[in-house]
Amino acid sequence: MPRLSQIDANLLVALDVLLEERHVTRTARRLGVTQSAMSQTLRRLRDALDDPVLVRSGTRMVATPRAEALAGPLRAALRGIDHLLAGDEDFVPGEAERTFRVACLDSYSISLMPTLFARLADAGPGLTLDVAHLEIDRVWERLRSGDVELAIIGPWDVPADMSTAPLLDERMVGMVRAGHPILDGPIDPAAYARWPHAVTRLTGRGDYPIDRRLEALGVQRRVVGCTPYFLVAPALVVDSDLIVTVPRSAAHAFAERWPVALFDPPLGSPMTYTVSLAWPDYLETDAGHRWLRRTVLAIGEALAARIEGH
Repeated sequence: MPRLSQIDANLLVALDVLLEERHVTRTARRLGVTQSAMSQTLRRLRDALDDPVLVRSGTRMVATPRAEALAGPLRAALRGIDHLLAGDEDFVPGEAERTFRVACLDSYSISLMPTLFARLADAGPGLTLDVAHLEIDRVWERLRSGDVELAIIGPWDVPADMSTAPLLDERMVGMVRAGHPILDGPIDPAAYARWPHAVTRLTGRGDYPIDRRLEALGVQRRVVGCTPYFLVAPALVVDSDLIVTVPRSAAHAFAERWPVALFDPPLGSPMTYTVSLAWPDYLETDAGHRWLRRTVLAIGEALAARIEGH
């Protein structure tokens, strides 16, 4: 395996674009070189790495397993060098031109993002916010690649090349329409399981922690449907007897806008967890990113205080 001192750094820049485009002509266009020069660069990469890098599969080019494994770490390393060369300049929000790319579950699109949009609008005319849906299976890859630069995550295992900061103490709460019969008496496990439930599916794998809790209590709920979005929860319950169980921060935002009622699910103990910010290490000292992190953390602190005050 070659060492950095043994390879032309420009080849690594070309490899990064090749692995993104998977196409020699498009890569040549982006790098401002001829197609023949790009083909020669690909040959040099293959020699240096002792790997085909890209191979034809039908009408398209696909990366080899080794090249695929290099893609994320290489993009992160190159972006880290870019930030290192740019230096740790001061960030003045009112004068800056920057788009911040943040990934989060849609539940935080209603509880945190409206305030963040307003803060950026007040801070400077050149600041914009690009919010992406958090894909749990791809979040680290997207952070490394620079596709997003900040993610709002749950209590997950964090890779060594990522930094985190706690944002919000969260817990799951039940939500039903105002006037739902379950509110007329004590909400015990049997009552909670008796009514139909709708659930939010975050990944395509596994079961739901709530069902494991209920099984331990000797009851089983009836799930009548699932959705990939928390934001549909109030529409699901407001004209039905459905129960949904959602993060408390989103539930309070829903309750400010919809005729719904909230309660603590009878699951033996509260389902609590910490929500955190996560970002790639190469952005640790970026002045604009530090400003963004401080802003989001302050919004989270204010949101927690508002929820506790209700």
